[in-house]
Parts: sequence; structure tokens; C-alpha cells
Amino acid sequence: MKNKVINILWPLAFGLALILAWQFGVFHKILDLKPFQLPVPTE
Repeated sequence: MKNKVINILWPLAFGLALILAWQFGVFHKILDLKPFQLPVPTE
């Protein structure tokens, strides 16, 4: 029974965490850093 409740609740909690992170602009700060982008020569 506990497993069923956990399976239902944890995706909801995960989605809520994503929405809160988006609201606080966490993703925008991460994108501003751009640690994964290499400098590309512009033509």
C-alpha cells in the first residue's frame, strides 16, 4: 500500500519542485552561466 502512495505522490512533488524552481528563475540563472557552451566563432 505504501508503494502505491509513494508512486503517486513523488511525481507530483517532483513536478511541484520544477514549477517552484521555474518561478524562482533557477533555470534562467543556469542558462545565463552557459557552462556547457563552447565559444563559437561568429562569421
